[in-house]
Amino acid sequence: MADQTADAQSERNIPLTDVYVCGQLTPNEPKLTSMRLQWSLFAFQSPSAGVRMSEIAGPADYHSIVGLVLAKTTNNTLLAFAEGRRNSLDDFGDIDILLRRSTDYGLTWDDIRVVDAFGNGQIGNPCPIVDRDTGRIYLLSCTSVEEELAILTGSSYREVWLCYSDDDGLTWSELRNISPMARREDWFWYATGPAGGIQIQAGAHAGRLVAPTNHSYLKADGSHEYACHSLYSDDRGETWHIGSVSGPGGNENQIAEVAEDLLIQDIRLQTNRTGYRAYRYSRDGGETWDEMRSDPARPCTKTQGSIIALSERPDGMHHALVTCNPAPVESRRALNRREHLVCRMSTDGGKTWPRSLVVEPASAGYSTLLEIDSERIAVAYDRHPRMSFRTFYREDLRLEG
Repeated sequence: MADQTADAQSERNIPLTDVYVCGQLTPNEPKLTSMRLQWSLFAFQSPSAGVRMSEIAGPADYHSIVGLVLAKTTNNTLLAFAEGRRNSLDDFGDIDILLRRSTDYGLTWDDIRVVDAFGNGQIGNPCPIVDRDTGRIYLLSCTSVEEELAILTGSSYREVWLCYSDDDGLTWSELRNISPMARREDWFWYATGPAGGIQIQAGAHAGRLVAPTNHSYLKADGSHEYACHSLYSDDRGETWHIGSVSGPGGNENQIAEVAEDLLIQDIRLQTNRTGYRAYRYSRDGGETWDEMRSDPARPCTKTQGSIIALSERPDGMHHALVTCNPAPVESRRALNRREHLVCRMSTDGGKTWPRSLVVEPASAGYSTLLEIDSERIAVAYDRHPRMSFRTFYREDLRLEG
């Protein structure tokens, strides 16, 4: 009986810290050292115990919390969005959008709060975009009430929504349905992100909001196919336009600003698999895109990845780019293992990726990157049944070979 009580108590006392450290610590710099300690954003979770938000200051219980997405506000507050899946790990069902905030660059996080809920239906795929001019945080998301198979076969479809916050994520506006502007009638599955969008900072389209998006459609034989596209807005989210669609197979993606009048879209290949990441470029702010290509320098299992542009321009033109995705060895990649999470850096606009860092050698799924400051980069990722937030220095990205 005593052992059972101890087991129950250990389930309730959920550890919130993850002590893995990336890179070399510098003992003489205690502040920087503490920044490199890694923290779990959401509680440990398992199908048996679930996630009891009442024990970590929240309003409801969830079977699983997945799909971290990071953003940094103009006040340097870190926002970590995720999907709270109430009854199972499935991509459909009763799902809410959750948020935790950090005002000390990820050392500590406030209580979990529910940003959006959709009754007993699903609202997910949070895609934040920070307006650097006004400080407003836009949040795109998608809803559905049917299971995924019904949507993929054309019996139903997902809708696209927008809300915003003007107080660093403390409160949020009512949801606004932007589906008539954001989707076409023959698109059924739809996903924003799952990663943050951008505001273009320079060039002919400076100030434009651009969101990474993807969808499914039916082929002539009745089967479904995937493709990715982009959404963009030139009037601070009032109206949205659809960028050109990729070739077959494009799926979850993220967009980064490579240079003036040059964007890159980093893409998961859902079908037409090559075992690598795919990418394409836009020279008009996300309205039209080049042909989608595979990148043999970046092996990847069939899963989401992340890309960001850093503020530094090493060659005077191109921003430094950092990507992150699971890259297991080829035999395990063929088995679709989500493990061996690798970050890579490019300083030539994505042509080559000579620097890399293995962030997580073991289990790792969906991931999201964020530039914390001029020296540090954060990566958050699903490490089921845990979610991790880790930081590293640019210098930790070592030359390969």
